[in-house]
Amino acid sequence: MTSRKRCYNGLKNAKQHMILFFILFGVLCGFLLGSLLHGNVQSSIDPTPKEYAMYVSFLGEIWVRALRLLVLPLIVSSLLLAVAELESKQSGKLGRRTLLYYLMTTMLAAILGSILVICIKPGNVNVKKNEPNEKNVEPIHSVLDLIRNMFPDNLIQAAFSSVKTKYKTVKSPCCFNETSVGSNSSAEEMFNLFSSKVVSPWLTEGKNAIEIKINVKYEFDGIEKTSGTNMLGLVVFSVLFGYILGGLGENGKLMIDFFKILFDVIMNLVTMVIWLSPVGICSMVAGAMVNAVDITGVFKSLALYIGTCVTGLVIHAFIFYPILYFIFTRKNPLKFFSGMITPMVTAFGTSSSAATLPVTISSMEKNNKISTKISRFVLPLGATLNMDGSALYEAVTAMYVAQLNNYELTFGRILLICIVATFVSTGAAGTPAGGLVYIIIVLEACGLPTEDIGPTLAVEWFLDRVRTAVNVMGDCYCAGVMAHCFRNELDGERPEDETQFVIENEGTIETTTTF
Repeated sequence: MTSRKRCYNGLKNAKQHMILFFILFGVLCGFLLGSLLHGNVQSSIDPTPKEYAMYVSFLGEIWVRALRLLVLPLIVSSLLLAVAELESKQSGKLGRRTLLYYLMTTMLAAILGSILVICIKPGNVNVKKNEPNEKNVEPIHSVLDLIRNMFPDNLIQAAFSSVKTKYKTVKSPCCFNETSVGSNSSAEEMFNLFSSKVVSPWLTEGKNAIEIKINVKYEFDGIEKTSGTNMLGLVVFSVLFGYILGGLGENGKLMIDFFKILFDVIMNLVTMVIWLSPVGICSMVAGAMVNAVDITGVFKSLALYIGTCVTGLVIHAFIFYPILYFIFTRKNPLKFFSGMITPMVTAFGTSSSAATLPVTISSMEKNNKISTKISRFVLPLGATLNMDGSALYEAVTAMYVAQLNNYELTFGRILLICIVATFVSTGAAGTPAGGLVYIIIVLEACGLPTEDIGPTLAVEWFLDRVRTAVNVMGDCYCAGVMAHCFRNELDGERPEDETQFVIENEGTIETTTTF
């Protein structure tokens, strides 16, 4: 490596650490400011606490709006390029099996995160004054809405609207009871009686009255369009478009170059917005703190959220991966694990799968005796596409925000979160604090509010390192599985110089292997 390249990489690492330092400083300032203002805000009459909190979080709102502005071109260009370049470069049986394995483990991670949120309920702490946001709906309707949105009838319209099953409210009396109201009835009891039932107008003290209980149900009333980006439809279109584009070979090179330029432009804009994140996160954290009913509830909810994420990542890394490795290879996963400790520690320190890649390849080839033809194909592909930890984190965060706002987590919504988290994490680019962008993409796709992610961003820097270590661990186990599956083909492998492997500046990863 030349001295110029060393200098460039050193400056790049320094910038990443500087961003992290500023973000942590912004988080600390946000918690401090929110704690100092909380008492005054909650006791304020004019402006109201909600309006006061809006003023405090205004800069954070502008920051989130800037990120949301970049969501659409970012997700379309990144997914399209990921699939197009995969199709053109990583063909063959090994590529298909590796891709299938990565998609399976990523979906498992998202499902695991969803199950843990349902069990632990980190967002059910009394943090906000919210009423239930949605009606009970049929699970089959949620699934059908999911499928409808996967195939939008108008691509332009999908950028700002999606479809949803419409319901109408039907009320009917279900039973009649005689109710007696005495002189000792409290005002609260009287209010509950009148608000929950239809009561005869001649109800007076000491008299019996007829109460009519009302049964409320929701009936199907057609399909309606709702505001909000249909991200799922755009994701499906981008994947299919990229697949076809990659198969065109030289004929599609011009369009691939166009999307590469678009992606580079958007990533530069993202970097600019990320540099503003300390101010935005400070404002959002402070706004969330002053708007909280109970400030201790914020910390309790955040602790449960961190515990849910870390628990999911530990289960996925130390239970799911070893079980899958044993099922496919019938070998001891603990012995294999001992050979990947160095890359895991490096991933935790650098928070980058791509930066850890040379260490990962070296460890797999030297410690676990993985063939170069496997390691130099599977591991670079994993550094680009395998983001199990990110999928779990995004699913947990989306469902956590839904619980904070009392959104009903129907089967269709949970399935949508898992699917979107899987695809979004697969197309994610390795940028400093990149999780800030992609969690907003998942929230947008699932119709969830983005203004409540302030506290979660306060701990994103730590969770980012943990999930990166899990991602690298998944790459290593996949290399072990593929080495076992292709052991017969590798018995007569060609000379090592037929495998080409290049890594430049953390971002460009190219590999060519033929089976």
